[in-house]
Amino acid sequence: MSREVLRNLKKWKPAEAKGWKIGAITEFILYPKDLMSNYQPGYDASKFVTHIKYPEGSKAFHTLFHDNFMMIFEDYQLNGKVNLEFYISKNGHIINPRIYPEVYNQNFNNDFMRTLTRMKKTWIPAFYKDIPIVERISFPVQFSITFTER
Repeated sequence: MSREVLRNLKKWKPAEAKGWKIGAITEFILYPKDLMSNYQPGYDASKFVTHIKYPEGSKAFHTLFHDNFMMIFEDYQLNGKVNLEFYISKNGHIINPRIYPEVYNQNFNNDFMRTLTRMKKTWIPAFYKDIPIVERISFPVQFSITFTER
């Protein structure tokens, strides 16, 4: 059923975050019982979703991310825009992390994943009508490492 719905959607626009056009995957929440036997006109599944939360708030997560990852980008002298994507599992853990565009340096990738796993804080998972669900986080990051000559 969901494939039929998607096949008929027209006029898609590219994803944009902070003015950047980015590759994206969209997510649709389809709860068959609500769409079939319990359908109400104007049904919108997103009204029943409670999104993931970092225990100390999103600002604390962004600070923690910056503090942990800035050194990696400095160590490998990487500059530019990347997108970080990962999912928060039903039990609140980070799963399936990736960076795109891909960085073709295996040492960097190993350090990146090691640092991400050290940020082991358990998130508050997303819920659909009190049922835990997996939710994706994607955000663009721009790193600029500048050197000055003495």
